[in-house]
Amino acid sequence: MDQRKLDQIEYKAKETLRINLSKITYKYKNLKETNDYLLEKKQEREITRAYNKAELRKKNQIRKAEGKKVKEKVKTEARYKTKADRYFSRVVRSIWAWNDNWTRYNKDYVGNPYPILKLTCGHCISRAVLTTRYDLENCMPQTWWDNEQEYYRPYLKTIFKESIIKQRGQKVMDRLEKAEQKRATESKSLKTMKDKVNMLEMYEKRKKEYQRYKHMRE
Repeated sequence: MDQRKLDQIEYKAKETLRINLSKITYKYKNLKETNDYLLEKKQEREITRAYNKAELRKKNQIRKAEGKKVKEKVKTEARYKTKADRYFSRVVRSIWAWNDNWTRYNKDYVGNPYPILKLTCGHCISRAVLTTRYDLENCMPQTWWDNEQEYYRPYLKTIFKESIIKQRGQKVMDRLEKAEQKRATESKSLKTMKDKVNMLEMYEKRKKEYQRYKHMRE
C-alpha cells in the first residue's frame, strides 16, 4: 500500500473523530454550569469510545487496503437491545418536554423540572421484565441520581410506584405487577425471553417513534 492511500485513511479517521467529538461537546455543552459528576463520567466514557472506534476503523481500513480480511461486526440480539433502549429512553424523555433559552427541559416522575441531560428513563417494574421494558405506562423521566440510588434506597422505588398510581391509575399498576409476577414464575433463560420480544423489531419501532421528536436535539 502506497503512502498516499495511507495518508487518505489517516485523514478520514481524524476527520470522523473530530466530528464525533464535536457532537459530544455539543451534547454536554451545559456540563460546566451544572457540575454534575455522573454526567461528567458519562461524557468521559463517550469520548473514550469515540477514540477507540476511530482507531479500530483506521486499522480495519488499512487491513482492507492491504487485501487482508477484516472481521465484520455481527449485529446480535444484545446490540439491538442496546439500540432499542437508547431510542426508547429518548422517547420517554421527549414526551411533554419543552425548550427554554435553547435548553431542553422535562419533569421527573415527581414533577420537578430538570434539563433533559440530567434525566434518564426510569422503570417502575424492572427492565429485566422484557414484556414491560418498553411499555410507556411503566416508564417516566427520572434523574440520574435517583436511578443510581434506587438499589440502595428502596423508598425511591416506592415513590416511583406512587407516582405511577397517582398519574395513571391503580389499574395500570395492577397490570404491570401482574406482568412482573408472571415473569417470576416462568423460565429466566435467555432463549425464552428472546421468543417473547424481537429486539430487531423493537429497535426499528422505537427508532421510528423517536422521529417525531428528532427536531428537539439532546
